[in-house]
Amino acid sequence: MHTHVHASNDKTSTRPFRVALIGRPNVGKSTLFNRLTGTAKGRWTGGTAIVTPIPGTTRDRKTGPCSYAGISMVVTDTGGLVEEDEVRIEDEAGDVEGEEVEDMDPRGLVRERVRAQRKQIQELINAQVAQAVKESDAVLFLVDARAGVGPGEAHVAGWLHKVGASGKTILVANKVEGGVSSDMQTAVYDAYAFGLGDPVAISAAHNEGISELATLLVEKALSVGLQGANAPGIDAGRHHEKDAPGGCEGEKEEVVTVAFVGLPNAGKSSLVNAALEHLPRAPPGPGASPDEDTDNVDSTSEEVEGRVPAALPWPRPLTASVPRMITSEVAGTTRDVVAVDYAYRGRRLRLVDTAGIRKRGRQDHRNLLEQWSVAEAFRAVQFANVVVLVLDAQHLRLRRQEQRVASRAFQEGRALVVVANKSDLLQTSPGLYAQNVRDQLHLLSPQLGSLPVLATSALTRQGIGSILPAVLRAYRAWNTRVSTGLLNRWLLETQRLRASPLTATTRKVVKMKYISQIKTRPPTFALVTNRAGMEESYVKFLKNHLRDSFGLHGMDVRLLLRCTGGENNPYAAKAAAEAAERKKAWMNRQKKKWAQESQDVGSGKAKRDDVEERVEQERKKRRQLREMTKRSKVEARNKRRAYNTRVVGLTRT
Repeated sequence: MHTHVHASNDKTSTRPFRVALIGRPNVGKSTLFNRLTGTAKGRWTGGTAIVTPIPGTTRDRKTGPCSYAGISMVVTDTGGLVEEDEVRIEDEAGDVEGEEVEDMDPRGLVRERVRAQRKQIQELINAQVAQAVKESDAVLFLVDARAGVGPGEAHVAGWLHKVGASGKTILVANKVEGGVSSDMQTAVYDAYAFGLGDPVAISAAHNEGISELATLLVEKALSVGLQGANAPGIDAGRHHEKDAPGGCEGEKEEVVTVAFVGLPNAGKSSLVNAALEHLPRAPPGPGASPDEDTDNVDSTSEEVEGRVPAALPWPRPLTASVPRMITSEVAGTTRDVVAVDYAYRGRRLRLVDTAGIRKRGRQDHRNLLEQWSVAEAFRAVQFANVVVLVLDAQHLRLRRQEQRVASRAFQEGRALVVVANKSDLLQTSPGLYAQNVRDQLHLLSPQLGSLPVLATSALTRQGIGSILPAVLRAYRAWNTRVSTGLLNRWLLETQRLRASPLTATTRKVVKMKYISQIKTRPPTFALVTNRAGMEESYVKFLKNHLRDSFGLHGMDVRLLLRCTGGENNPYAAKAAAEAAERKKAWMNRQKKKWAQESQDVGSGKAKRDDVEERVEQERKKRRQLREMTKRSKVEARNKRRAYNTRVVGLTRT
């Protein structure tokens, strides 16, 4: 923690009030983050911070919006601050501990390597904390009231004084449930020695003292010149459970959520960092304050060719010294879902970095840390607009778990973009590798066989500029709406190309009446026919032809069949019952008529025989009429098929 930061000195601005949560490991920062941002109640604003009793669970900087008393805030969760000499091998997922290490590694080489990796990751965590303090307007320094304060907390307080952030720091004593006990009172008294003002006693897990803490934050926001105006892009970009993209039509959401998913160590975080560094530089808008800090990448911005609107201040890209995502060669470095908002080509984007998704059999079941990370990654897929599947180009074939992830995104109805990272290590040409991946995706689903595979390298920055244009193309295709007139003209042309389909069981001709698009995101079409049970092969043909005709590549084109008669007709049962009643009434009238006519012939058995004979003759006539109608339909169908065969043959020749 040797990075020097300076407190921001903003005048009057309409940007959100930025709050950073810092402290030692396992003091409740992530719990307070979930409480303030509302993710503890199930809202999705970029993912829930993972909370476990394992120290060092949080690593990346994670931001989330919240609002209190009309003041918009952006809360930043950070990892625990630990000095380099305090880094030790803890009992985490994927590590061995204790006597097993001594038996397997008598020279301690494994322990030294793991300790070096932990030190490297901890240095990156400390740098992220320093960056969060630099960009914030208020700092919440959390201490554990149960465990008390020690030299570690005193060192963090001294560091805050050294970098000039003590004036905007609020000391928070967490884990104070049901009042302050004698031990907690001692810890609170010791915290006065930090010189950071009166501690605020709260319990983030039990929602105690949160209102008092929020009131202090509002007072600080008003003191720095924020007058309560909601910043653009904070509330507009917030996702609620009812606003999931799958149930929307058109482009109602301004923020395009892009989730980067894949297996561990595929380079997802490195690609996000490379995309952020690839942003063009632009001056702040005319409405921005001259001394306003513009280093915040999480601020919402928008780029318009030739000018930058005043309502959306332009954020400067992060420097290479402090990358936005923590990256290392250790698999499983990323744990939380981390969302970053910025603008690209006049469109607001939200890049979501996720943890690596291993197959269930290889996940660590000793604790729930990896399982929660995988669950949050799949939840990010559910709420994303576009899913970027990151592949490791060192593997020439698509791995089974990567196929499962692609299938999951496909079933969720998301637009899919495939990016092959580490292309600088390819032993073959990028075109041959991309074709191989497309062939394997085609076996998974024919609709994925035409996906473009982008060859990139986060290390050499090769192909980084092609990712976001491909994402925007997929997003526009995902929101495509085709007019009903154009669709029905397409249906007529399709019927000329291929003969009318048959039912799968009775082999009867299915007449396609009309088609219309009923939903977007993903594109969903309704085809109205006269019979149910169309052949599955013809349904696949229609889907593929729709995708090729209207450019709907990389997503699940859904086709719903609706029948005007048969079992799908809600009035079919009523109509059949009424027809049976009419037939029964007609037969009764006929019997009475024939009985009246046969009174002169005789009585008794002769009358009954005459009536039965007439009824049988009438039934025979009706059977013959049905057979003639059926034969005429078959002849008409055969003539139509012969005509279609001749037309298709002439067209092909």
